[in-house]
Amino acid sequence: MRKKREARCPEATTVKPWYGVHPSRTRSGGLAKNFSALSRFLGAYHIVMTEEPQTTNGQQEQGGSPIPALRTFRSDAERYVKEKGITLSEITAKEVVSGHLRYAEDGSERMRFTKRMILLAVLALVLLLSSTALMVRLFRGDGNGAPVPVSRPEAIPLVTPEQTVPLVMPEGDRGALLGSFQEKIKQPLPENRLVFFPVFEQTGGGAERLVSAQRFFAILGITPPSDIERALGNAFQWSVLPAQGINHLLLVFSSTQPSRALAGMLRWELTLMRDLRPLYSSRVNTDTGLGAFTDTVMDNNDVRVLRNNKGTPVLLYTFFNKNLLLIASSAETLERAIGRIAGIAPI
Repeated sequence: MRKKREARCPEATTVKPWYGVHPSRTRSGGLAKNFSALSRFLGAYHIVMTEEPQTTNGQQEQGGSPIPALRTFRSDAERYVKEKGITLSEITAKEVVSGHLRYAEDGSERMRFTKRMILLAVLALVLLLSSTALMVRLFRGDGNGAPVPVSRPEAIPLVTPEQTVPLVMPEGDRGALLGSFQEKIKQPLPENRLVFFPVFEQTGGGAERLVSAQRFFAILGITPPSDIERALGNAFQWSVLPAQGINHLLLVFSSTQPSRALAGMLRWELTLMRDLRPLYSSRVNTDTGLGAFTDTVMDNNDVRVLRNNKGTPVLLYTFFNKNLLLIASSAETLERAIGRIAGIAPI
């Protein structure tokens, strides 16, 4: 009989409780929704549970006991309301208020979580900025405002000097280069001691670049004949040899094509004194008038000489061993340079 009853009322096993709608999901109109759900479920229970239990004639004739009536939610609810002295609307209102409280608690928790995430993001940003500032400070200075020494390429002299004084200038700054050099040679330098002035050009990021012969000409605004630029290598040496209180100039260039370099030098003689005059000491008389270069021999080397209006040699050049071009502002300086290279006598 029980199976037959269940088969007749399948909806009784699938009805959801009236509290299936969670109060926390009600914002506006939550009370009406709960009343509507309550009415539907009470009606369903009433239809199912008011049906009279049926028994077979066999059971009644045999004196069997009828199936007891089932308890319904409606009867339980009515009994609970009578015992407590409250109404169904009051129960529903309490559930709605409880749901709103739970929703408020959930919102507060989400707010606290959001604040924590914002705080963590701010701390991460502060740490990132601090580490970046520290790296920049370590790269650009030692913490006391002094710049960190920058590694520079090695400058290899063509003639062994006794002293090396680097000249560092901003990129392409001719005035800074000549000003720094003139400031150096104004100071007393060791007598008869060759001083090497390698030139370094500052580039972006604080790096330094060793200036080549071609770049040296470009910075000074010198335009030698094309044969010279093509015949000379990158390596060159800018030096000074102090003698009798005067800092004499010595330039040494490597030559890859000696015959071509010689042809270029013969054409360059027309402007060579004018181009190199900014490198001379102010104590050297460079007034050559209408003088021209002449030939001479020094330590078995052919030398071209230009004299000033007093007859003093002020510009000499020669090719030593066909692979080095030497240019000097005095005969003594050129002679000492040749002796140093040949190993005859130290400068």
